[in-house]
Amino acid sequence: MSTVNSTTSSDVINKLQKTSSTGAPKAMEMGTQSSFLKLLTEQLKNQDPLSPMDNAQMTSQLAQISTVDGLGKLNTTLSTLLESSQSGEAMQAAALVGKGVMVGGDGLSLSSGKAYGGFELTSPADKVSVTIKDSNGLEVRTLELG
Repeated sequence: MSTVNSTTSSDVINKLQKTSSTGAPKAMEMGTQSSFLKLLTEQLKNQDPLSPMDNAQMTSQLAQISTVDGLGKLNTTLSTLLESSQSGEAMQAAALVGKGVMVGGDGLSLSSGKAYGGFELTSPADKVSVTIKDSNGLEVRTLELG
């Protein structure tokens, strides 16, 4: 049996405010690329002139920095997309403040002797009845709705 708990607007807003950006800082991305290029330049300066770096090795290292740079840009793009999505969720949640909402489930929470719920018929019915059971599954009441 599922239970529907009440959530206040402040709960939703607090949860959304606690989410943080996962994007790497720009300075760190640039530092990584800059450090790599400095190391590569020093490696080329100090290589043995009689046994220079193989072209395949050089191409491989350049491809690696290109891949790292591309992954950094992808990470930044995904972080921006995530932030946009979270902003949209906050706006949708704000639109529900002060309104009643219904969610799927097979149980209700009883509070101060009251419980609110609803259902949707998938096809027309001549007779509808609702059976209310306690937490042990024992029938408490049956309502004939027509």
